[in-house]
Amino acid sequence: MDGALSASTAKCAVCNIAPYGSYFGVVACRSCASFFRRTVFEHKAYKCRKNNKCDRYKEGMRNACRACRLQQCLRAGMRYDPKTVKVTLDLLSESPLLERYHMGFRNFVSGEKSLFLMENPEAIFSNPEYKPMKLAQWMRMEWGSVSLLHTLCVNYFQPFNVLPYSKKVEILKQYWKYFQALYSSHLSSSAVPYFEKSNSLYNMVLHYRYYSNINTLREFFPKEARCDPDKVASYCKPVMERASAYHAKYYDMKVTEMELIAMVAILFWNTVDKHNVLSAEMRHKRDAVFVEINSILLNSLGGINGSVRLGKIISFLHMTMDRAEEVNELWVMAKVFLPKFIDPYDANVWKDIVQKE
Repeated sequence: MDGALSASTAKCAVCNIAPYGSYFGVVACRSCASFFRRTVFEHKAYKCRKNNKCDRYKEGMRNACRACRLQQCLRAGMRYDPKTVKVTLDLLSESPLLERYHMGFRNFVSGEKSLFLMENPEAIFSNPEYKPMKLAQWMRMEWGSVSLLHTLCVNYFQPFNVLPYSKKVEILKQYWKYFQALYSSHLSSSAVPYFEKSNSLYNMVLHYRYYSNINTLREFFPKEARCDPDKVASYCKPVMERASAYHAKYYDMKVTEMELIAMVAILFWNTVDKHNVLSAEMRHKRDAVFVEINSILLNSLGGINGSVRLGKIISFLHMTMDRAEEVNELWVMAKVFLPKFIDPYDANVWKDIVQKE
């Protein structure tokens, strides 16, 4: 890939989504690179049912028609060359740890989708619309997602699973704040095209298909809540505005999927480190994440731009932690200045609110 091409402008030459690196002579996502590799090595032949005039091949619709997808690969400039293929295969297999974390992250997202569908069963057989979120829904999703995150950490971030129970609780509680800030930015960034169509600004996606709007925060707090919705909304608004700016930064960076996974992993191991239980094995895995994402960036952006991009990612991680701590302080201060405010992490109050709704 041309080292002068910035990550903010890079797209897969085949399907126009975020790229993974440079493969077969073009910038491509991992899926399209793997598709072309399988086609070449397995000598696959495809036939378009519409005589190579398929109109279903749109941005992101990579499986609409394999014949047209292959033609698009060739038009984009993908070429078979034994030497190039060997290098590409090396690149596709050089990030085993990030790939494992990626699998865990996909399972987390799938779990969040299931939580959404449990509350919105009518969306099971359709592409669900984004819905405005209220306090009780948010709290239920928070608790359900914490459980999903625990599963992610235990199953994929070994040897986290062998830590003492008390340490796992402390780490998970702190990590959730960081993870949620980053995850919400990812969801909000992905939803920008949807909200742009309706000219709806200042929407932040908090969980899968659930969003909140800065200018309608009072609707987030139901009448059943033991607080003054208008008062709490006015108190929350400045923090939410800064959160919106943080999400906009993520969107402007055009963060790729593997960059997101790297940030998720680095934040996790750094959180473990903060609690002074980072073993040699854990430190090695954190270092491996740095090596893998650095390799991806160097291969896709070149030496100088790859290094600059890595610096921006690290800088954004610091911003993520600041953002998460600010939200945490919001809940603490809310209880001081607004005695009737509901602590979202109080299990008894949570249960009470869910029953009332």
